This record gives sequence, structure tokens and C-alpha cells, in this order.
Amino acid sequence: MPKLKLAENPARDSRGLGLRAHGLGLAARIAGLESRAWDYSGWISGLAGSWIPALWAGSRA
Repeated sequence: MPKLKLAENPARDSRGLGLRAHGLGLAARIAGLESRAWDYSGWISGLAGSWIPALWAGSRA
């Protein structure tokens, strides 16, 4: 029984570390997108201001 437990733990630990590393990579990517979003915020708000009301009106018609 102890051998099985020892065999299971490393797999679980490495999976947990992989998920943590993936989470950190994702957080870094989100931070990068947020900083880039400031550059595009004017364009995005213009797009949202023109397209979203038109799509909403079209879907209601």
C-alpha cells in the first residue's frame, strides 16, 4: 500500500505544479492584454458604440 501512495503523489504534485504554472502564464497573458487594451480602448469603445446598438436593434426587429 505505501508503494501505491508514493507512486500516486508525484503525479498529483506535478499536475498541480503544471496547473499553477499555467495559471501564472495565463495571468501574465491577461496582464499583457490589459495593457494592450488601453491602446485599443478608444477603438473598442467606438466599435461598441456603433455596432452593438445596431446588432441589438437588428435582433429585436
